[in-house]
Amino acid sequence: MKTNLQAITNQSSSEVIKILETNNFYYEVKVNTDGTLLITYVGESKSIDNAGLLIHSMGGIDKVLARCKDYMLEEWETKLKTEQEKLKADRKAARENLLNRHFKYQAQHEADYKALLEKNEVIETTVENIGIVLRYLNDCNWGSWELPKMTIGYSCSQYDCDGKQATTMILETPIDMYGKKVHKLQVGAPRGHLVNYHRVW
Repeated sequence: MKTNLQAITNQSSSEVIKILETNNFYYEVKVNTDGTLLITYVGESKSIDNAGLLIHSMGGIDKVLARCKDYMLEEWETKLKTEQEKLKADRKAARENLLNRHFKYQAQHEADYKALLEKNEVIETTVENIGIVLRYLNDCNWGSWELPKMTIGYSCSQYDCDGKQATTMILETPIDMYGKKVHKLQVGAPRGHLVNYHRVW
């Protein structure tokens, strides 16, 4: 939520401020002598753009004031600091969860690949097996690749697709993929990239 903590620290800690909370912002609301409202971002003095539209969308001045909550300045600063700390903690947890999921998928891809190698000295070139090979290779830097033997000759490449890694396989002989003959396959490419390759799920 947008606010200005530095600015409000210059105010008296005993001052009472009216705070209007919406889905995206915190606003400070002041009642002018003529009964109109001055709505600003917290700690700022200039009215927000389209303040009248905001008031109208909420049902008028009385409805806006009814939604406001009064805070002592010190109480507000404590609330804001707590929310900022929670936001940082939530973002950290989300990043850690994403990394954990990534490592979990990598471990599964490696396990599937190793199991495939243990069963086959030469891997049969099927869509399913190509998916296992490509997902494993996509987790690795291409410089460390040791490509397995497959029943159809092939070449593999790795691409950076706007920051997202993708790996491709081109077969010397097309195979059947859901009723269509294909020889260029890929994993990892986002929409709009490597459009001449068929995605392997």
